[in-house]
This record gives sequence, structure tokens and C-alpha cells, in this order.
Amino acid sequence: MLRKILALSALAAALFAASSSAATVFSAGFVSVDLVGPSANAVTFDIANETGINASLYPDTTFPFTTPLIFSNLALLLNFENGGTLTEGSSQFTPDGSGGFTGNFVLNLSSFPIVNATLTGTLGPLNARLNDGVSQVLINPAFSATVLPSSGTVLQAGDFGLINTTAVPEPGSWALLGVGLAGLLIIQRRRSTKRVVQAGVLLFVLTVVMSRGLWAQVRLNSLAQPATGYAGVTVENLTGAGFPSGNISSAGVAVSLSTTCNSAAIANT
Repeated sequence: MLRKILALSALAAALFAASSSAATVFSAGFVSVDLVGPSANAVTFDIANETGINASLYPDTTFPFTTPLIFSNLALLLNFENGGTLTEGSSQFTPDGSGGFTGNFVLNLSSFPIVNATLTGTLGPLNARLNDGVSQVLINPAFSATVLPSSGTVLQAGDFGLINTTAVPEPGSWALLGVGLAGLLIIQRRRSTKRVVQAGVLLFVLTVVMSRGLWAQVRLNSLAQPATGYAGVTVENLTGAGFPSGNISSAGVAVSLSTTCNSAAIANT
């Protein structure tokens, strides 16, 4: 019995440490292809900062940072269909007043089709609080976002990529993982190991599954990207919290438009 207890403890320590030390990915915003004129081919790249007041509402963890993060050292690498490349640096982006940036450059997608784009940079502060109101993580300063075609082989207005960074594992997690693995090696020859491993894995899976919350509330963020547009051609990116998982059909979406915030709707669809 004592051996079983020790084995289960070692397994639990290893599983907990492994989950804690894994490189958890967090999203802090997105970079999008946006129109800059009535033509469907003239575009730029805008950067949306979804941290601080724009963070998702828990339990939605799409954009979990309630600590406002600052993006810097920006570099956007564009890969064209003809094999050429172009890099736009920080000087080619203007702050939009909400932590994000608007591109100062204009690209013609008809003349120079783009197959993909990658944005890199740094962010801080590195100690960031999450939207559960309790957790605080240490994150890597480097971030990246890759924009791929949503259809076809080249980019078009409305395509976007998430700005992702990873958490830095705490030293204690690595130590706990080592202790747990050492314990498992010691008892691996025991007959009870197989049953203990199965029970431990099942308990871990059940814990993860049961911890998932049900989303009920939908809240749109106050800012949209881009901030201006052109009727009939501009693709608007709306972000928010509480959306159901999976694809949402157009039949399940109702949109009301008004001239000012909280005023009567002038159009519904």
C-alpha cells in the first residue's frame, strides 16, 4: 500500500510539473491586412493590441493579459509571390492610441501578391497578470505572428495572424518534474505501476476536462480594426469575449449599427 501511495505521489508530481513547465502560448493581439482606399487591392498591415482594457473576459482566454503590454522593435517580413521579400520596420508604423499600430505603407496586392507575412517584435512588462484575476506569469519578451491566406494562395484584405508569446517555466516546476520522474523510475518494476499510471493519467484527464467552463456571455471589445473603412470593400475585425467554440453560422449572428455608442440602432441585420 505504501508503495502505491508513493508511486501515485510521484506520478502526480511529474504530471503537475510537466503541465506547469510546458511552453504555454498566450495571444496578445493580432496583425491584419486592411484596406486603405476604395480599391480592394490597396492595403496596409495594422497591429491590434488586445491587452489591458481590451483583454478577453474570463473564462474566455483568447487574449488573457489584463496587464497592458507595450509592443516595440517591430519588423514585418513580407514574402511575395514572385519570390521577393520586403521588411517594414518600426518606423513604418504609427501608434493608434490603444497600444496598437497602423501601417504607414501601402501595398498593391494586384501588382505584388503576397503569399505570407510574419511580424516579430518584443513586448513588456514581462510579469503579466491574466484575466482570471489571480494568475501572474513571466513571459518571453519576443513575440511573432504569421499571416497566411484564408483562401487561395495569396493574402487578401481581412486576413490576420495572432500575436503569440510563451510563458517562461518557473525553476520550481523543473525541479518538481525531476523528482516525479525519479520516483517513477524507482517503482517502474513494481506490478502495481501499470495500474497506478492508468489511474493517475485518468485522474489528470478528468481534472482538465472538468475544469473547462461554459461560456454564456458575449462581450465585444470597444475598439475594432481598422478604425476607418470604405463601404462595400472594407473587412472589419471585431474581437471580444465569451464566443462559443467552433464555427458560428451567420444565422446565429445579429448585428445592430448606431451612430454613437449606446444610441438607438439605425440598422439591423
